[in-house]
Amino acid sequence: MEVFESFYRNPILREYFNPNQFHITSWVRDPVGIYHPFVFDFEKKFLDKTYAYNIHTWWHKWWWLSIVYSIIYVGLIYYGRSLMEKHERYELRLPLILWNISLALFSIFGMIRCVPEMIYAYMTMQRNIYLDSKIPLQSTHDSYFTKA
Repeated sequence: MEVFESFYRNPILREYFNPNQFHITSWVRDPVGIYHPFVFDFEKKFLDKTYAYNIHTWWHKWWWLSIVYSIIYVGLIYYGRSLMEKHERYELRLPLILWNISLALFSIFGMIRCVPEMIYAYMTMQRNIYLDSKIPLQSTHDSYFTKA
């Protein structure tokens, strides 16, 4: 029981597993000027310029971790294949079914979240505003990908 109490006391975990973060607010305007048909409460913090700048800074500081994790992943795949050659085949039908169902549900929820905003942006002719962002980026590398 102590594990659950320490889990609940952790402010980061409490924030991400809070059921109130799925409250929806209609018609939120972001700093660029785009109106969004609906926004979840947990998405609102990404509209804060300071929060977005901190994420941007973190990405530029720790970009090299993706290479380290990729090398570790490839090593584990190679090691796992050589380890499994000596063992019997596992029966993983039920875990694979559950994995596919959860992946399908995730994709459906992603579509439910993205399609209304895409339709709204298309209908109001805001499709070019994503390419002509008014937020200045810190790096010329990033600005290459945002200019049409």
